[in-house]
This record gives sequence, C-alpha cells and structure tokens, in this order.
Amino acid sequence: MRRFTSYIGQQSLLQSKTILTKSTISKKVATGLLLTTAVTAPAFLYYTKSEDNNSNTKSPAKPEADKTETKSNTPSQQDTIKALNGNWREFEIIEITDESHDTKRIKISLWNRHNEFGLPVAGAILIRKPTDTWKDQNKPEMRPYTPVVVNDPEGWVELLVKVYPNGLLSEYIAGKKVGDTLEIKGPLPKLSIKPNMKKNFTMLAGGTGVTPMYQILNKLLEDKDDKTQVHLIISQKTEKDQLLKTEFETLAKKHPEKIHLNVITSDKQGHINKDHLTKLMPCTDGSKCGNDGLIFVCGPPAFYKAYSGEKKSPQDQGELTGLLKEMNFTSDHVYKL
Repeated sequence: MRRFTSYIGQQSLLQSKTILTKSTISKKVATGLLLTTAVTAPAFLYYTKSEDNNSNTKSPAKPEADKTETKSNTPSQQDTIKALNGNWREFEIIEITDESHDTKRIKISLWNRHNEFGLPVAGAILIRKPTDTWKDQNKPEMRPYTPVVVNDPEGWVELLVKVYPNGLLSEYIAGKKVGDTLEIKGPLPKLSIKPNMKKNFTMLAGGTGVTPMYQILNKLLEDKDDKTQVHLIISQKTEKDQLLKTEFETLAKKHPEKIHLNVITSDKQGHINKDHLTKLMPCTDGSKCGNDGLIFVCGPPAFYKAYSGEKKSPQDQGELTGLLKEMNFTSDHVYKL
C-alpha cells in the first residue's frame, strides 16, 4: 500500500474527531483568529495513507479535552484547552461573510472563550474533505491553511478562503453553511518568531500570502520592547484584490515608526521587480547585508518561482533561486513561508 510522509507525526486519522459546537460558545466573543490558504507544499507531504482506516467513524457530540491538558474531559469556564492536538477534529461554522468578490470569511467555534486554538507563530493547519468523498484514496483531498492571528482565547477562529475555479478544497469550503463543520488538524509549525530576533524583516507577499505576514506582525507588536523594522511589500492584481487591506493599513498608521507598508498593483505598476525592491528593501545587495535581516516570501507558486524558488517540502526550503538570488542573497537571508 502506498504511503506518504506525515509532517506532524503518525497520529491516527481514526482517533475520534471532536466537534466544537456553537451551542456552548460564550456570548462574550469579541475577537478571533483569521486563517487563509497556505500556498506552500502539496498536501500529500503532510499525509500518511495508513492513518485513514475507519476514519469516518461518528464523532462525539461534545468536545473532549486530552487528560494531560485538563483535569476533566468536560470543558468548563476554568479550563483552558488547546483545540489543536495533532488529531483531526471537527469545528462548527458559526458565521460566513464576504471579504472580496472571490474570498470569504468563515468563522468557526472554539466552544469556550477560555480556550486557545493552540497554534504557534508562524504555523499552519490542515483542512480536509471527508475521506469517503475522495475520488482516489491514494490522493488525499486536503490543503494547508495559515492563520493570521493566533492564540486568541476569545472563542472562535476565522478562515479567509479564496475560492478558485475547480479548486480542490476552496469550493468545498465555500459551499458550507452556518451549522456545518470542517475537519481540521494541526498544528503545523514553521519558523519560530521571537521579538528582536533580527533588526529588520522584509516581507514579500502575493495574494493570500499576506496572511502569515499579518500573523508575524501581530506577534511582534505583542512585545512593546520589540525593535524590529518591518518592510512589507505586497503584490496584488488590483486594489480590490488586496486582502486584509484595512488591517494592514490600520497597523501601518498606528505604528509608522515600525511598519513600512507598500502595495504594488500589477494593473497599474506591474509586478514587483528589482527596481521596486531596490527602493523598498533596507538592504538590496545580499553580499553586503550581513545577518541583521530576514526576508520572508509567501504567495502562489509563480510568486515563489519569480523571487525565491519553491519549497521542496514543509521541512525542506529548497534551493534559493529567482530575483533574490540575482541580488546576491543566500538561503541564510530568506525564509519561504
């Protein structure tokens, strides 16, 4: 039987999936987590085929916390439970709104405002279709998604889902209604972000690749002593296609001494090129930049190819190619999210 490499370990997909219900969510919910499609590695790189035997067993009606996490399997107002525990769990959709003409916000319950999603910065999750709907059991129908804000204990998570024509998972998610559930597994950790780990970050983002950048920004802003300068360079087709536009502009206005926001729209300014980077990056010749900065890259496959080259797998950054290579940067200067 064909097997695949599992990124987050050999946890069984058969383990009882936990339904995180709307009925017990606190009425005091005020903020949440925002997730979006992670354009990183193919989903099969996270997956082991043998995990799926009997994976369609009926889930329990109420969430069960791991015994190592709480004293009781019944969540209470005193317990703090991490929703992500390495197993597939079902989260109930409690709200759906439009973000743009092709992108939706889907809010998901954590069942208790004292609970955490349990995802480190920067990290991702997996979302899958029910296994009995897969066209080929050797080709898992799942995708990685990236949160924008993490570890907010206010009781819900929000997905930012860009719907692609004939998309493997996006059309499935967009077809969901309030009261339906999504199967989610995680966490999938990436680079651990710490305050003042570098003097400056340059963030090159295209399309939904803005979401891990927003996640990292909020992590840095949590620490008042963080001095990291952030140079954010976003590429979008048009102004109406820019995701999280209000959120980024609000942060840039509130922290002008720290966040330097630049949006390049291809319909008016063309794609991000060497001239743009020369004007907007804190250091433009990798041979002279030292180790003071780090460049993050995230976007669709063509975006990676143009600027940094694609990752080989979640664990393997792959060879550095593209425009950043031409500017004398090395793999020590660049991290592909």
